[in-house]
Amino acid sequence: LTLGRLTYGPTIGTTIQRGNTEIRPFAKINGIWDFEREDTVTTTTGALLKTGESAINLGGGVDIVLANGLALHVAGDWFAYNTELEGWSISGGIGGSFAAFGLAGVAPGFVSLDLASNGAGASATARIRIPLN
Repeated sequence: LTLGRLTYGPTIGTTIQRGNTEIRPFAKINGIWDFEREDTVTTTTGALLKTGESAINLGGGVDIVLANGLALHVAGDWFAYNTELEGWSISGGIGGSFAAFGLAGVAPGFVSLDLASNGAGASATARIRIPLN
């Protein structure tokens, strides 16, 4: 599959400090331009995507970082190519250092659980990172 894609546009946000908790809401509007595509693609919905197609992506969410290092993330996106194809996705996660989960004595590390869903299905990923230095 050959695909050349340019994504452009701003993501804006701010940080709200509430005691030792940081709340970071954000929003984005992106243009998507597929400037090279191996061939015309027909999606399962019947939409035709060709070289030179453009799309719009709107999204937003919030990140929350608690004083103990625990971090929460929730975001959503909507996109549309012409009037033929549109979709959405929702993602979220929770993560933090081992200390944030009361596991400081195990090892220095980071653990996270990420969840994602869109019109076609859902997925979950769990990660544990332990530095070796």
